[in-house]
Amino acid sequence: SKRMTGNDITIYLQLDDKNYYYFNYKRGLMQVYSSNEEFNTIISETKKDETKFKAKGQEDFQFMLGTTKLVAPFKASYME
Repeated sequence: SKRMTGNDITIYLQLDDKNYYYFNYKRGLMQVYSSNEEFNTIISETKKDETKFKAKGQEDFQFMLGTTKLVAPFKASYME
């Protein structure tokens, strides 16, 4: 999406009826969420210092666990 407040990209991977992975990147922040609780636990338990990436000549970014509140509107507008 291109917006006045900044561009963002969302990737939604639906593996089957019950399993999905959601990734949203906007202004240096990648929010991720999944139906896979083990994946969510790994993300949430990652030390904050290990979620930040600084690349020479590229934009810095950080990742964090999102919520189902991010996933539901995306699914409603694109999947149904």
